[in-house]
Amino acid sequence: MATGKEERTLKGHTDLVTSVFLSKDNKLIASGSWDNTVKIWNVAMGKEEQTLKGHTNSVNSVVFSNDGKLTVSGSNDNTVKVWNVATGEEEQTLESHMYSLNSMVFSNDSKFIASGSYDHTVKIWNVATGKEERTFKGHTGLVNSVVFSNDDKLIASGSWDNTVKVWNVATGVEERTLEGHIYRVTSVVFSQDGMFIASGSADHTVKIWNVATGKEERTLKGHTGLVNSVVFSNDGKLVASGSWDNTVKIWNVATGINVKSLDASQLPNVLSFTDDDSVLVKSTGRYSLDVRDISTSHSSQSKLNLGSIEVQGEVDARLAFGINYDNTWIKAGGLDGGKFLWLPLDFRPGVWATLTQPSGSVLAIGCPSGRVVIMGFRESSFSDEV
Repeated sequence: MATGKEERTLKGHTDLVTSVFLSKDNKLIASGSWDNTVKIWNVAMGKEEQTLKGHTNSVNSVVFSNDGKLTVSGSNDNTVKVWNVATGEEEQTLESHMYSLNSMVFSNDSKFIASGSYDHTVKIWNVATGKEERTFKGHTGLVNSVVFSNDDKLIASGSWDNTVKVWNVATGVEERTLEGHIYRVTSVVFSQDGMFIASGSADHTVKIWNVATGKEERTLKGHTGLVNSVVFSNDGKLVASGSWDNTVKIWNVATGINVKSLDASQLPNVLSFTDDDSVLVKSTGRYSLDVRDISTSHSSQSKLNLGSIEVQGEVDARLAFGINYDNTWIKAGGLDGGKFLWLPLDFRPGVWATLTQPSGSVLAIGCPSGRVVIMGFRESSFSDEV
């Protein structure tokens, strides 16, 4: 980011950083890691405020409550933990999911937490008591993204079964199943008025859905890689999408036109609009906070003076390298390469797959059974496509 401001690197994690989240007041960052910890960082000082220890396996997702007093983390130990940000104390451990936690979100009033899991379910938890209020069953693939509507009456969930489901929080009833994506859904978000849902997918598209009717209103095409983050502007007129093609695209919701494309030097992970919708904040693959004025596409310090902050670690988007979108094939050239080796059902990744060597000669696949399958390849074996 060309601002002349010194970049700060937040060092402390001892393994891969999987998730970062900026507090609503822009003062704190929470980060989760394969080192089983959550760290709280002071944005202005670049200082580690707290290290939250208690998980017994890697942390996949972290998020702050709206008031910034709590943070919640989901882990491969199948638990959700609620932490007091000021003291670093563990307030609740929420146990019921059968498999790893992939996505969590606080309700807008911060009274409830929704969690999405590799066990195909969404659960609602009472923050004060730690009680499981509801379990939503219906997805046939892992739940990759969950979000509350602005009035907290509905939850939307996106899944590797290629669908978005809309749930009634009070009754637990599945109100809608939104079908149209041809590959897994990676991100879902409600518009502020609750009338629309935007979903991003591994099929490279963003779809806009009418919540009341379940109708697909628009398909936004233009990305050349998996869309991993979507967000509405506060007035609902724009949608921003971040993709593995290293771009952020701004779309007109009414027309479906791509009104702006912003090149990112690294993978854009998390997108948000400021209150006046003039500046987009994105968290890139190395977790630097880049402030953009979308009217000019230039980096800007006029609205938020965050600078550039890097949480040390590798981007976990590469963990799926070598496996195709429906987890049935190893691909010789990454996600967009040719089919190389078909995977039987028992050997398809339940969590993720990762290249264990930079050369790509060894692939490790984590299976739902708990097995890890290690495959070795000779360089010559990649020359021919199936």
